[in-house]
Amino acid sequence: NILVDSLAYVKRVDDEQARLATEASTADKIHTLMDHIKHHRELLYLLAVFHQQCSKAGIAPGSSRQQSWRFYWVYMTQLKPLHDSFWELCRLVEIANHPHRLRWDVRDVGLLDPNNFDPEVYAQLQTGRFEGVDFRDVQ
Repeated sequence: NILVDSLAYVKRVDDEQARLATEASTADKIHTLMDHIKHHRELLYLLAVFHQQCSKAGIAPGSSRQQSWRFYWVYMTQLKPLHDSFWELCRLVEIANHPHRLRWDVRDVGLLDPNNFDPEVYAQLQTGRFEGVDFRDVQ
């Protein structure tokens, strides 16, 4: 039966994606993410702005992260909306296929945490250019 075969195929694909999501290392996930968004100026811009706002909250590569009122304020007013917008746009362009959560922990805010990015990638994002793609003028 075609319907049963189709449903079985969809289940196998879903199971494989769930397995990859849980078994892949964070570095592999970041590498895959950057491969998928490297030509999407809007996504690069949102990621760079997210990292800038993280820095304002004391979340930067190599920083000693302390819980503070500033973290909670930036989390609610900047990080959460940027994070949600980034992942929603990723879903719309079929880069992400499941919801991502921004953690309420200054030591690890989730996949987009600046510590998860290679220092060279992080530095490129902060310049507004990534692998030849200039996203400084994204509005």
